[in-house]
Amino acid sequence: MAVLITKYGIQVTEEDLATLQPEQEVSDNLVNFYFKEIQDKIPGVLSYDSLLMQKMACQGVKAGLLWLTDLPFNYHTILLPYFSEGIWYLIIVNTVMRKIELLDSLSRNHDFRQPLTLVRKLMIEAERHFNFTPAISRRWRTQVKRDTPRQSVARDTPLYICLWAKNITHHEALYKVKCPSHMTRECLVNTFMRLINKERVEA
Repeated sequence: MAVLITKYGIQVTEEDLATLQPEQEVSDNLVNFYFKEIQDKIPGVLSYDSLLMQKMACQGVKAGLLWLTDLPFNYHTILLPYFSEGIWYLIIVNTVMRKIELLDSLSRNHDFRQPLTLVRKLMIEAERHFNFTPAISRRWRTQVKRDTPRQSVARDTPLYICLWAKNITHHEALYKVKCPSHMTRECLVNTFMRLINKERVEA
């Protein structure tokens, strides 16, 4: 299995890249790598690995605190890719407005109180841990965002959260516009091919 890119502590392999082909589910390696690329390119944006949410779901908020090696409140936006029961969701934390939103492309009748509560408790514990005093004295608010594009294919959920993360961090409102999955997949393929070619040139 050839390694194509090693960056952010993530190894992207040929097998990962093959998951960008039609009818395939994008690998978690590619999702996490893509989110780290956004963090690297956009000032004020922090992205965590999708394992953070899984760790907290199994071990509680204290386990999540171990991941916060940097003060999260130095960033205005925190991106949390969240994988549960074969579906990808995007959790966005606005540290300035103290707001936590969950974006779901499948529009399932699902109870999202657990992941939203975990992230809210993580932010509260982080404020205590880092002795951080917020500029706005309001409680953390949580909500499931209802005006996101909808689709019906579970394997396409990672495509949608990558698209939303990109557009939102670029201060665009395109996450409200439905983008066909094949176009999103093509966009990701082009992105990773550019990165791979760049790594080969620099090597």
